[in-house]
Amino acid sequence: MELVLDFSCELDNEKYNEFIDKLYEDSYLENYIKKVLEIEEVEAERPLYLSVLLTDNKNIQVINREYRDKDAPTDVISFCIS
Repeated sequence: MELVLDFSCELDNEKYNEFIDKLYEDSYLENYIKKVLEIEEVEAERPLYLSVLLTDNKNIQVINREYRDKDAPTDVISFCIS
């Protein structure tokens, strides 16, 4: 199964840099996600696309307002592409 991973970070905070660097090391995040998909027995004929954005409450509130008509921050937002 092919996994296309788009990982981005809008946090401008030094304390997260080490954590984010570790996610990139040896494709740690991508390998972890692939293992979860394998355990869950997810099968797909087409590539799976996963986009992960680390951001702050201010920016997530903007996304919620624009796409979900909810003017408040949340911990997680997910969108299904059909």
